[in-house]
Amino acid sequence: AEGDYTLIVTDRAGNVSQIAFSIAIPAQLTSVTISAESKSYVKAGDTVTLTFSSSHAIQVPQVQIAGQQVQVDKAGAVYTAKYIVKDSDTEGEIAFSIAYKEKAAMPVKTVTKTTDHSKIVVDKTAPVISNVEANRVYNAAGVAPTFNEGTALLN
Repeated sequence: AEGDYTLIVTDRAGNVSQIAFSIAIPAQLTSVTISAESKSYVKAGDTVTLTFSSSHAIQVPQVQIAGQQVQVDKAGAVYTAKYIVKDSDTEGEIAFSIAYKEKAAMPVKTVTKTTDHSKIVVDKTAPVISNVEANRVYNAAGVAPTFNEGTALLN
């Protein structure tokens, strides 16, 4: 267990050796999740939230989302960082990093993966609609539009 200890060893002749030492278990991020308003695909203007907690108290961590330094808020033992997706962000999975340390003298640790395998993907490509042309009139039997992704609404 963590704490300060003194070890006293006595041999058969009565000679005594004593040493004081400490055991410190390094802080670890116990929960790391990334989310975006209940969806996993985002576009410019959407907000991405990175939430994490630590097994021990840590100094204020440095957090980057999509390569940008972001502010970190703390409520109790839970840290939160938010990022608003920009038009200039690259399509694909949003990368993040959390750099933290427990005390000034300890080394910095960096986390770049979630603990629940969550991920957020920037998708700037609109669905492609095929088999129908804009502003053309079709008879009911002759139209069968298709699209490469997403869901459709016909109104």
